[in-house]
Amino acid sequence: MGHKAQKRLRKTLQFYRVHYQLTKPFNVVCDGTVLHYAQQNSIFLKQAMARLLVASDASSHNGRGNAAEGAGVFLTTTKCVVHELRALGTDFKAAASFAKRLQHETCAHHHDGDTTPELASKCLLELVRAANKRHEGIVVASNDRVLIDKLQRFPNVMLVFCVNQTLQLSRPSTSAKEKVAQNESGKVDGRSALRRELEHGELPVGSDTVASILRSGAARFEKKQKKKRKGPNPLSVKKKQPKPVGLHPVRSETDSGAIVKKSKRVRRRK
Repeated sequence: MGHKAQKRLRKTLQFYRVHYQLTKPFNVVCDGTVLHYAQQNSIFLKQAMARLLVASDASSHNGRGNAAEGAGVFLTTTKCVVHELRALGTDFKAAASFAKRLQHETCAHHHDGDTTPELASKCLLELVRAANKRHEGIVVASNDRVLIDKLQRFPNVMLVFCVNQTLQLSRPSTSAKEKVAQNESGKVDGRSALRRELEHGELPVGSDTVASILRSGAARFEKKQKKKRKGPNPLSVKKKQPKPVGLHPVRSETDSGAIVKKSKRVRRRK
């Protein structure tokens, strides 16, 4: 993978990690088309998915080693996908057997004990729709072009597809970008409206939690006043006082007025 492709991949992973909390371990819901493509082209799907999602975001050698073993990725599917692969005949027998061994997600269209299988595409759409209502991100792997176009209408879906015997991560859809922009603009508008109400004194301090937080944070984040230039150290500009005479006399006078020099003390060494 080239440098530009690697940079674009990391940017996409960061987008879904920040806005939709999609982090490792990644739970990837696989469609029957991806499972069949992997079986036909001898692709170790779990290891390849880990190299795409985990190793691309790992900065250390240990992260790349764990990704080569498939760590950080869990492959899942639904019972409807398994049922559809079995119904397609012997050509899809290997994919159906692999899908049966995967962990199965609870179908969102099953209500009141009804376990009637649906089309795999419809089942995955219901699963994504339920995750979108819970404001949760989800990773879906599919090679069905029609299903991919429908999934891109949901902002919480990170799509993985296969091309030229490699896995590729789709860029954030238009709906995902619009949803993020809408959320960001709503946050800014809400903060500015609350601040205007606070300035006009419409919100009491103790009644509203958000208002009290903004009031307490206003003093903390307001622009600090520039410190004035300090003057010189008063001790450095203090005038030197003249030393008093005779503070440390070296010579002494006798009663007759003669000056006698003091003898130095000799220290005896042992």
